[in-house]
Amino acid sequence: MGDTEQEAVERFLESVGVGERFADGQVGALVAEVRKAMAESRLRPALVLQYETPASGLVDFEFWHGDDVEARVVGFANAHGLDQAQAQEMADQVTELLQAKGLLPVLQEEVALPDGRRVPFALRHGEDIARAVDALLAEHGVGGEYAGSLLDHVREVGVARRVLPELSYAARVRGKPAELRLFRGDDLDDVLAEFGDKHRLEPEELEALGDALRKEAMARRLAPVARVPLPDAGEGVEFLLYDGDNLLESAREFIESRGLGDKLDARTLAKMAQGAHVGA
Repeated sequence: MGDTEQEAVERFLESVGVGERFADGQVGALVAEVRKAMAESRLRPALVLQYETPASGLVDFEFWHGDDVEARVVGFANAHGLDQAQAQEMADQVTELLQAKGLLPVLQEEVALPDGRRVPFALRHGEDIARAVDALLAEHGVGGEYAGSLLDHVREVGVARRVLPELSYAARVRGKPAELRLFRGDDLDDVLAEFGDKHRLEPEELEALGDALRKEAMARRLAPVARVPLPDAGEGVEFLLYDGDNLLESAREFIESRGLGDKLDARTLAKMAQGAHVGA
């Protein structure tokens, strides 16, 4: 019986005289890279899962690199009696696991080059987006001066699809780094509460973190500096003011866009926003 990937990596490190220099975590990362390379070469399955199925009981599902996720899952579902909801849940799980292993991109987008060519851009789990953009441009012989605009485009696509966070905040929990990520559409208070539960933060720690995160989010115009509910204008209607906005001009534009001129004037709304300013 052959070596496992772990044994092969350890033997290799010993053979080149560096075995003792590698910590367990470094060896584990190298083993993961070997397994990924083997999966990409179809020397081993990219994924092996077990599913309890209605028709066949407990069944192994093997997925090989290059296979089509949807086609494989549909075939498995038809063979073993999974309904549409179960098949979709399975497809989502397989896709997520393959993305986590770096075997499927987390973001795919066709992008336009300056000469009019349209080429595919792919970003994988853990890959630096700026380096991925530079590599794409180098592959197609495009100068680096285009990198900034392309990076902005793919980053906005990633944010819109909730693949990339709008805000990544480097927090510290009991002296250790911990990243807090805010994706588009997230409720800041919900994200904070989940982070606090995960890291067992004390109320005062969570409050301090919330203040710092709100300040960062407001500075980046991801959260309003003032929020004025206007129930008389309709359910859920709010006037939001962001950092850098001209208060009176924003109030006028809001009133005009909502057709509220007969109910509200800009100066009154501006005063209400001043009173509702965060930290006021």
